[in-house]
Amino acid sequence: MYLLIEAAEANYVSVTFICNSDVEVGSPFSRPLVEQIATRSDAVIALEPGRQLNKIVSSRRGIGHYRVEAHGISAHAGVNPECGRNAILELAHQVLNLQAINGTISGISLNVGTIQGGGRTNIIPDYAYCDIDVRVSDQDGIKAIEQAMHNVAKETVLDGTTVTLSGAIRSMPFEKAAGSARLVALARQAGEEVGIELEDVASGGASDANTTAGMGVPTIDGLGAGGGHAHNPGEYIELDYLPTRIALITAILQKICAYYKMGERL
Repeated sequence: MYLLIEAAEANYVSVTFICNSDVEVGSPFSRPLVEQIATRSDAVIALEPGRQLNKIVSSRRGIGHYRVEAHGISAHAGVNPECGRNAILELAHQVLNLQAINGTISGISLNVGTIQGGGRTNIIPDYAYCDIDVRVSDQDGIKAIEQAMHNVAKETVLDGTTVTLSGAIRSMPFEKAAGSARLVALARQAGEEVGIELEDVASGGASDANTTAGMGVPTIDGLGAGGGHAHNPGEYIELDYLPTRIALITAILQKICAYYKMGERL
């Protein structure tokens, strides 16, 4: 923005920069602000960390968090175990059947990530639960995966046990809709001007771009510092990328402004 102002080429009405610290937990506090600003914006450029210098992100999977709870009957494990119904055992069957869904629906992944149950080894446990991470590429995938999980949870293996499924998609899929596709095309033009042949890619992780794209606002992502090993102690950025990345973002802003001055709309 400052480069455009200094060059007297800042022909936009306004640019809003949002920097939030809770994106890794789904932006529970920042999301209302993101939504508020997005409603009055023509386009969103998300600065999530980039990959290689020539790559930007044009779609992201949505993320869902679900919990399956198994309820049994407690009993003394030594005196009268036959009176109990082991919730951990029932949940173990549920986990196997839930995990088997993974890979059976296009564009979907499912991971049973945590499991908890029981309190003492001499008691037949009457409660256990597992938490599940689900990634979806589109709205049809949401319906398909939720139906598949419900089909598993409605059937119990052990008599006398019950199972409940709860949860929802917390971050809607960032799909490459028409407006975002036009924004990608402008970004490619900007890339050519700074000597980069851009490639737009999909990502399995979510960001605030999921929120803005889900609202119908043209969005591109992955324009932050390039590097690798995300979420790893060895995560790094390529310092040599930074000048070119800044030039690219500046050129994209120019392209968007020129596009609207011609009477076009994303």
